[in-house]
Amino acid sequence: MRFSLQTLRPILAALGVFALMAAAGVYLIVSEFSLVVRLLAAAGVLLLGMVVALDPEDVLRRLTAQRMLYSGNTAVMVVAFIGILAVLNALGTRFSERWDLTASGQYTLSEKTTDILARLDQPIKVTGFFQNEDSRKREAEDLLKEYRVRSDGKIESEFVDPELEPARAISAGVRDEGTLVFQLGDKRQTTAGVSEQEFTTVLLKLTRPERKKVYFTQGHGERSLEAADQNGYSQVKTALDQDNVEVKTVNLMTEQKVPADAAVLVIAGPAKDFLDEEKQAIKDFLAGGGKLLLLQDPRVNMSLDDLFTQWKLSVGKDPVVDPSSAFLGDAGVPVVQQYGFHPITENMRVASFFPFVASVSYPKERIEGVSMVPLAESTERSWVETDPQAARFDEGKDTRGPVAIALVLEAGASNPERATDAGQPSKPRKTRVVIFGDSDFVANNFLRVPSGNLDLFLNSVNWLAESEELITIRPKERDNRQMFLTGTQFNLILVTSTIFLPLAVAVAGVAVWWTRR
Repeated sequence: MRFSLQTLRPILAALGVFALMAAAGVYLIVSEFSLVVRLLAAAGVLLLGMVVALDPEDVLRRLTAQRMLYSGNTAVMVVAFIGILAVLNALGTRFSERWDLTASGQYTLSEKTTDILARLDQPIKVTGFFQNEDSRKREAEDLLKEYRVRSDGKIESEFVDPELEPARAISAGVRDEGTLVFQLGDKRQTTAGVSEQEFTTVLLKLTRPERKKVYFTQGHGERSLEAADQNGYSQVKTALDQDNVEVKTVNLMTEQKVPADAAVLVIAGPAKDFLDEEKQAIKDFLAGGGKLLLLQDPRVNMSLDDLFTQWKLSVGKDPVVDPSSAFLGDAGVPVVQQYGFHPITENMRVASFFPFVASVSYPKERIEGVSMVPLAESTERSWVETDPQAARFDEGKDTRGPVAIALVLEAGASNPERATDAGQPSKPRKTRVVIFGDSDFVANNFLRVPSGNLDLFLNSVNWLAESEELITIRPKERDNRQMFLTGTQFNLILVTSTIFLPLAVAVAGVAVWWTRR
């Protein structure tokens, strides 16, 4: 019997060591001294204890042998290394931090998203219905992890395979794979996208169920919100919808007044003048604390300057030329890199460009109770070109820059009967106006070029709608990095990698052999 037990000692020792290593491995994975870890550790200690109990003298002799001392030093180093890993893993679990090392900050959440997540006061449960092999599932998981960290754990996520659990998909009302359900109390929103833009839009709809309405005027040749061609505003409409804004149109010739639920009225690129009755409807809207966004191009046969007579504002008829800050060398397309100091442009870090833009004139002297800030200006080497055939500055005819090409105005509502919000008589309303001397800069054709144009437009709408918390840079688009090689460059890379480098290694090997021969 003693012989049999002695034979079992190596097996018991191996099982004991394996049990202790398994306990350490499980702990490193789960970062918790769970029941499984405790059972494995206890089994390992028990097995090693049996090995010692069977022949303690032999164990002592082996431990004090010189070879064992060296092995013991190695074991101590291994145990110390495992201990360091365990400590680092525990610290990483408790104090999580992530770094985005991409050139464009591709995986960094925008300021808008982080602001919304920081303001969450209730937990939101997100359930994604994806098959396990769906590549979109990994994207959604990674993004939701970042949302959970930035929301201090208020965003919880779970993923369900609808093929394996069809009942859960049916009960959630999900018919299509790749759908994510966001649940806040008894309110829910769904999305099929896995980008930050889609996720943040859903959060906006959940936390701000009331959508502010922005009306675009129609009937004067304005930009079409439905047109997907290069001159249309279909991308603007999509972007506003993603900011939880309800976009509508209004024809003031038939309505004769601005709708009462209009948070912002937008006049985008009119080609024909407004009737006096329409202008009066806009004046009444502004007098009651209304918000107006005007995008008016140069050299159009119309003018809305009489809307701003009391503030001495006017939009020029001629385009601005700026050779010192030109888009791709075109002096007729000024590029603005420095913006005026205002909440609209506070977080702007990307340049904007304005194709065929007019100047916006404003009084230099201060008007009591009125704030005017030029959002964008041309450089000192620019001028307003009065001659369509000329391409040079003419002293006495042209106006030397810098000139404003975008302006923001804020003033107290002038109509005392409509100067307060309903139900809040102590809160005076403010009239807000943003004027751009160009409507092309957010047309579909020019939004294809990476710039700050869309951000500048959306920030203006949000400021006008008194949604200042949304005035931040939009989520970053994924970079599409491509390398275009000429035939010579391609051949150089091919020959270098397939011939020259292997040949260099062979020559070095022969040289080493020759010197050692």
